[in-house]
Amino acid sequence: MHQRAFGVIALVLGLAGPAPAAEGPAKVLLKALKSKDSSERADAAFNLGYYKTPEVVSALIGALQDKSPSVRANAAIGLHNIGKPDAKPAEGALRSALGDPAAIVRVKAADALHQLGVPGRELLPVVRGALADRDNHVKVAAAESYVRFKGESGPEVAALATAMRDPDPQVRSEAVLAIGKIFDPLPPEGLALLKEAARDKDSTVRGHATAALGSRKASNAEAAAAPSGKASGPSGQVSTLVAALKDKNSGVRSGAADSLARLETAAASATPALLAALSDNSGDVRAAAARALGQVGAPPAEAVPALMRALDDKDRDVRKDAAEALGHFGAPAREAALPKLREMWKTEKDVFVHNAVGGALQRLGEKVDWKVK
Repeated sequence: MHQRAFGVIALVLGLAGPAPAAEGPAKVLLKALKSKDSSERADAAFNLGYYKTPEVVSALIGALQDKSPSVRANAAIGLHNIGKPDAKPAEGALRSALGDPAAIVRVKAADALHQLGVPGRELLPVVRGALADRDNHVKVAAAESYVRFKGESGPEVAALATAMRDPDPQVRSEAVLAIGKIFDPLPPEGLALLKEAARDKDSTVRGHATAALGSRKASNAEAAAAPSGKASGPSGQVSTLVAALKDKNSGVRSGAADSLARLETAAASATPALLAALSDNSGDVRAAAARALGQVGAPPAEAVPALMRALDDKDRDVRKDAAEALGHFGAPAREAALPKLREMWKTEKDVFVHNAVGGALQRLGEKVDWKVK
């Protein structure tokens, strides 16, 4: 009787067949592209750019006719991300989109066409026109494209300068990020905009600006802008970043210290400010200051005693970075630092600090038994 019951159950299960497979993400996104919600359609159009199938390309071509500009723009972005050869069938539709009433769609269509191999010089008139758009978000996007398409320098900097004065901090942040990303070399006008942004009322904008000011491109622009016959170097960068070490936002302060570290010995004049930052109320800032002191060529007579005190900081990262910084000083730090570092090698309980101490001891010429713990 039990065998018969099991047989019936097996028969029923067999007739039912396997459970239907879940839809793949591309299918889900293709359905979302037909949603009544324009924001959902826009998200779908953007994310479909990860799927290089003829069905997706066809759907994105159709989305270039959507009534929502954000959907049309994201459809162009999706096709850009798919790229050639898969998105090549979209070239005709993208060329038509160069006449779209929305400037952001025209810019993104130009980007996609460039990705498909259309020469930048052919697309420059489209993005040059968008540089004068009333929407500063469009100005930023157009400036990025203009530089990629190798337009004559000047209009893009003016557009970004306008965007930097937008009341929306997100737009100002986009402008700062664009300046740091698209220019190589960075023009002096771009450097001036970054210095201005480092004093922006929004901390996110200031943070992006201080990060960009620690770049090689900014150093080159600073040097190029130096008056003839005078020593060139990133003095303006350094003074701006030193001022940022006193920013009310701790993230900006730590970012400024990290940027000074990237400038290496060109930022040696920041030593007094970095020494002061070792007493900051933020552990992140103190740690960044310790790292920077090991990179900027600070005078050992001033930096080593301060870093020795930082080895007793309550914050693990500060102790770790102070130990690593002391190792960077080499012989000038050996006599003062070795007794303390030897003691810490025996007593430090935090494994990350312990490893940093071991590395510093090796840099200072000590043989380290890594099996001690």
